[in-house]
Amino acid sequence: MREYVPKKILGQGTILFIHGGGFVFGGVEEYDAFVRHLANASGLRVFSLAYRLAPEFTFPSAHEDAVSAYSWLIDQSRAINVNKDLISVMGDSAGATLAVHVGFTGTGHGEHKPRSVILFYPALGNISATESFKKYSKGFLLDAEFIQWFGNAYRIPQAAINGTSYNYLEYSSDKLASFPETLMVTAEYDPLRDNGELFAHKLMESNVSVVSIRANGMIHGFVNNYEIVLNAEYYIQLASTFARSTLK
Repeated sequence: MREYVPKKILGQGTILFIHGGGFVFGGVEEYDAFVRHLANASGLRVFSLAYRLAPEFTFPSAHEDAVSAYSWLIDQSRAINVNKDLISVMGDSAGATLAVHVGFTGTGHGEHKPRSVILFYPALGNISATESFKKYSKGFLLDAEFIQWFGNAYRIPQAAINGTSYNYLEYSSDKLASFPETLMVTAEYDPLRDNGELFAHKLMESNVSVVSIRANGMIHGFVNNYEIVLNAEYYIQLASTFARSTLK
């Protein structure tokens, strides 16, 4: 992980950021400018995770690394001056999927979960039957062929999905109720949109505090392209405000 300290610290909380890229692309260097901006926008320390990537490292390597990183922050909290009770886990795309995993798993089997979770357009469940996939799986950057290619590279076994271990949309109400306070941001023209919003709705039904917002006019991957995407900055400020408000 790489630590980012903002120019002006506005709170005692910490963000663990997990990058996107379909479990194949991305990394600390590729997301450096975005995470620097996030740290300064939020006024919080940010730790950016470099997890193992497919196809060299298949499922569950990235999931394990996300939990290990969060657990390390908890274990080393005193040494690195982190309040272990004031950590928000944030991710975009595949990184948001990993953030969901940490939100349920915490440091192991549900122990010491993060205070809040910030999700930008996660990949959740089977999207092929959703309206957003049918309408936007071609011509909007993240297309059906690319989604299948990512899946083949990371190779999540169908048994893990059918057994609901990683099918978060099929979790019981009791299990969903244990999830941390959440900000969900989906993109209007994103094939992953509907399942992200469905997950947020299920959390709400289980009495989890959730803010769910659809970024109209946006496609998948917009937030880390904030320098060229009009209005993306608004959602970075939204995430920053949400993080500060939950990490008190």
